[in-house]
Amino acid sequence: MHLFIILNVVAMFHLALASVVPHTRRQEPSLVPLSMTDEKYRIADSYIVILKPDTKLDEHLARVGQDLRTTADEFFYMDAINAYSFTMKGSVQIMEDKIRADSSVEAVQQNGRVPLDEAFQVLPGTNPDPDTNYVEKRETAGDITRRILTSRQTANVRGWERKTEQNKIWHMAMVQGDGRLKNLNTKEEKNNYDHITNPDNGAGVNIYIIDSGIRSTHKEFGGRVRHLGGGKDNDPSPYCPGEPNTDQHGHGTHVAGTAAGSNYGISYAATIVNVKSGCKNGFDFDQIARSINDIINEHKKNKQDKPNGWAGSVINMSLGGTMDWGPAFKLACQVAYNEGIPIAVAGGNSNVDAVTFQPCNYASVFCIGASDQNYRRADFSNYGVTLKGYAPGKDIKSADFKSDDGYTLKSGTSMASPMVAGIFAIFLSFETSDLWGDAKDAYNRMHANTLRIIDAHSGQILNQLMVTTGINSPWRHALFPYAGLDRELLQGTCEMSVTEIQTCEDPAHNLFATVAITGPKGEKLFETSQGGSAPGVPIDDIAADQADEIIKTYPGYIINGESDLPGVMQIIGEHDNDYVQMFYFKRDSDDESLAFTAGAPDGVGTLDQGAQKCELADKGNWGDGKAPACKDGAKSRRFVCKFAC
Repeated sequence: MHLFIILNVVAMFHLALASVVPHTRRQEPSLVPLSMTDEKYRIADSYIVILKPDTKLDEHLARVGQDLRTTADEFFYMDAINAYSFTMKGSVQIMEDKIRADSSVEAVQQNGRVPLDEAFQVLPGTNPDPDTNYVEKRETAGDITRRILTSRQTANVRGWERKTEQNKIWHMAMVQGDGRLKNLNTKEEKNNYDHITNPDNGAGVNIYIIDSGIRSTHKEFGGRVRHLGGGKDNDPSPYCPGEPNTDQHGHGTHVAGTAAGSNYGISYAATIVNVKSGCKNGFDFDQIARSINDIINEHKKNKQDKPNGWAGSVINMSLGGTMDWGPAFKLACQVAYNEGIPIAVAGGNSNVDAVTFQPCNYASVFCIGASDQNYRRADFSNYGVTLKGYAPGKDIKSADFKSDDGYTLKSGTSMASPMVAGIFAIFLSFETSDLWGDAKDAYNRMHANTLRIIDAHSGQILNQLMVTTGINSPWRHALFPYAGLDRELLQGTCEMSVTEIQTCEDPAHNLFATVAITGPKGEKLFETSQGGSAPGVPIDDIAADQADEIIKTYPGYIINGESDLPGVMQIIGEHDNDYVQMFYFKRDSDDESLAFTAGAPDGVGTLDQGAQKCELADKGNWGDGKAPACKDGAKSRRFVCKFAC
């Protein structure tokens, strides 16, 4: 009984003391969360630390209490994203006590590694074998080059030419179509391929291939491959210690050939930059982030120094998965995007919704699915709204890594992604990166040139988009090689000068014309052909239902009756979307004018968008039969005028 009383007295004493003595126990600092990938991918004692934007590395390491640059077994600083990775035995304690406790740290992740075949999602049965190895058989007969009716422009937007090549493979024809191609030949390389030239596809653009390496000596590349950071083929890769820069797997060489090969690639004039961070054992999270960091730095230097001919940068990453790649990789992609580098990535080969697939679901990338030869989603391709579109990705022929002249077939979204990278390079070679801020403009261009022609056959009706180069887009302006460009870019950048228009009216009152058009520097852009005995190009009577529109556009002209309707001449370029249209007006016998517009039909370049009026040059006719192209007895007239885009 007495013991019970004493214990209760002691207990009450401690309660009373607690009520009057303040709590002095030190608060533990809050720790930055540690991002952990799946256990099977983790690299022991290896971490990536992302610092807050304004944090200096030296100040952070001073707070840590040791200079990891010298004490760690491995240390890499990534200045473009203000992050570093380090490997050091027994580093768990310093990570817990110092690094994660530093308020200047933004995020921390454990380093990881994804095996190559898992990152590439290699499909069975698509590796090279004797039945699918090819030797190049390039045929150049039938190449056609036509000059677009526009001057060499004086601002950033360049002039360009159109070229049609024959005997090309089906996937190249498919990405330049204006819809589903009815005569697509998937068995033989006998398809036409339209593309821009002068500038050539991808000229001046660096396409960075983050992959397993590239066989740079393959004839498909024509000496256009270099290694990021310099070095030769057999020199060690900066991102794969102990391994050469060259490809020892096959994936990277095939991808590079699809993006920028001379025969089977989209941007045949681009520079291919080998970024081998896909090592024999896989992709290390820190090394892939580090490789993007180095790309960003090279891009920024090029943008500042503007080396001769440089137009921009594109990244291709034919890799991914549902594993968590961590915040450093995601941040590196975002910074590259912010700097104006478009990033093409593969959407995955699991036939599932790609919503959890990384890096496909990053906001900073353009993720692509695979289609087959019949405009259907490939049966292996992922799908869903995370994808931005589809590109050919089944049985794609490209360079093989085993020899300098071998080719092979591969399937996968890995094959579709480099087609997108090649198209991005086309956009950049025409516009140059000077016209872009972040990569949003590139993605907008790609969206503007997609066609809703893919059968997704997955219940996914929200994404049926096929990416194209835009050269035959139904929506492109005649003065541009693809859709999506702002017409304001043309203001003050091009001027077409019609230096001579001769109209001839023969005794039967049939009108003909010859036209010569020159640019601002006097270069000849267009001249009508003279065929047979006809004095130029016929000017047919304009349809009566067009007269009202002309009257609204040119209210000063009075048109009385069908016989007095103006003549019209269309000078057609390589297809109906490129033309200069000229209207001949006759108000009375003493006052004649000719008006014209340049553009495309279907509401693009209509009469009220830039139409100009041209007056008679000599305030009257030359007289019967005096114009060089006019026959005896024909009335001739000469006009001189200019058209500013």
